[in-house]
Amino acid sequence: MNTFKWLLKREYWEHRGGLFWAPVITSAIFVFFTIVALTLAAFGINQADEVEIGLNLSEGIAQLADPANRADVTAGLELIFYMLGNPIMGVMAFVGFFYCLGSLYDERKDRSILFWKSLPISDRETVGSKVFTAALIVPAIGVVGATVTALLIMVVLSLFILMHGANPIYLWDVGAISRAIFNMVASLPIYALWALPTIGWLMLCSAWFRRVPFIWAVLIPILSGVLVWMVGLMELFGKGADWFWGQVVGRVLSGTLPGMDIVYRLAHDPVQIQGDGPREIAQYISVGANYTVFAIPQMWIGIALGALMIYAAIRLRGNSDEG
Repeated sequence: MNTFKWLLKREYWEHRGGLFWAPVITSAIFVFFTIVALTLAAFGINQADEVEIGLNLSEGIAQLADPANRADVTAGLELIFYMLGNPIMGVMAFVGFFYCLGSLYDERKDRSILFWKSLPISDRETVGSKVFTAALIVPAIGVVGATVTALLIMVVLSLFILMHGANPIYLWDVGAISRAIFNMVASLPIYALWALPTIGWLMLCSAWFRRVPFIWAVLIPILSGVLVWMVGLMELFGKGADWFWGQVVGRVLSGTLPGMDIVYRLAHDPVQIQGDGPREIAQYISVGANYTVFAIPQMWIGIALGALMIYAAIRLRGNSDEG
């Protein structure tokens, strides 16, 4: 267990740019441009409009406080919290994608694999630490970054509202904020398992190809999709080429994107979501609804194929040389 912990630390030290600085810089940029946008808006309001803007804000805040609107307002604030953190989650999705691609290729490229193979550490432990990092550590950092960014932007918005004579207290709905954070944290296991086909495929390419694994990792699925479409292969099974693009190409290339399981869940059973109001949408992406993804076959097939590709990557690493 102590060895595995140090392997995880090694991954963090070697990829600190993506695991630490990428979310920090993205958050800083997003908060900065929010401040700039609100500052420009404030300068654009002349003295005559100041009172009107303040009255409008006060009226809007009063509507947030109306008990009749409270359920929709709480759900809406929860969705806004997700949206404010989405840029960080998106950046971490790309970090995870390229981390997997370089995870086994880079150690052959710089020949550090010779050093690590000289230590009493198995290929299973080494690859396992990389899978754990990609599946759980990267999205967990994304959740922390998204939470901090959303809270900082809410502070900036609250100061803007205060500057115009309104009370922002009802923006700080503890129930909505805590539920959004809880949902993101509780959904990490779903993310990890849903992403396994992508993680396995990218690590397999990283261990297999000696040059530019990115090209092969992307080109092979896309060319396969084009070939299947051209020859009409899926028609033999009573399905169209769009099935192959979604269930094969999409699964191996988009797994690190947060929320992709929701897209497939909706496609599997589109009647699950009733209405398009904030309460219905928030309910559909709640923890209870998210875990229903285990009822669709794509989840289990993906887990099995991902595990097989990770096993293949372990064997390839064991048989690889310094080249």
